[in-house]
Amino acid sequence: MFDSLEAARRLQSSAIREYVGYPKVAAVWIAAFLIARFWSKRSAKAAVVVPLHILGKAAIGIAAIIAVGFVVVKSLAMVSPQLGIIATLLSGVIQAMLFLWTIGVWLDDDPIAIKTAFSSRAPSALSLLVIFLFSVPAAQGAHLLIHKAVLGQPQPVVWSLMLFDALIIVPLSAALNGAALFVGYRSGATWRGWDKDPMDEANDRHGLP
Repeated sequence: MFDSLEAARRLQSSAIREYVGYPKVAAVWIAAFLIARFWSKRSAKAAVVVPLHILGKAAIGIAAIIAVGFVVVKSLAMVSPQLGIIATLLSGVIQAMLFLWTIGVWLDDDPIAIKTAFSSRAPSALSLLVIFLFSVPAAQGAHLLIHKAVLGQPQPVVWSLMLFDALIIVPLSAALNGAALFVGYRSGATWRGWDKDPMDEANDRHGLP
């Protein structure tokens, strides 16, 4: 695949590449979510030992995001292209708020309510989305650069750079994405300005520092 740019394009959609690529992408995002939870809990054990009710709520949130983004938009787009454009914009707003609630469920044992995510904490959904989206190209930039740099290089160079990518760059990407999720959720943006973040509010309720 890395013999040349032509070879890379020819094999880009190969079944073998997809079988390897999809699990890798899934692993990176799972790692990002675990890292975000680690920053929230400050404990590696708490990051990976996730209660079933949290897993269930997070799964519901992700399913709702997917449903709004694909089912609703595609259904309305079939009615008319103009309606599809409006539906895309509206679904983006709804997805951002659902994303805020889902991340809150994942990070905080006493998260914001979904009603709050759609009302007073709605600006936090925007700040979370912006911070997270900015982390994606920053995290993927070095990864893509390495993939382009190895094209046409000797095999020792290819394997050395790809090992560096797999062992260093990809984990750093997951770490950056996970940190962005944590920081974005804790931004605490409200309609009144930058307020206390949701985790501090929960700690206050429970008398925690």
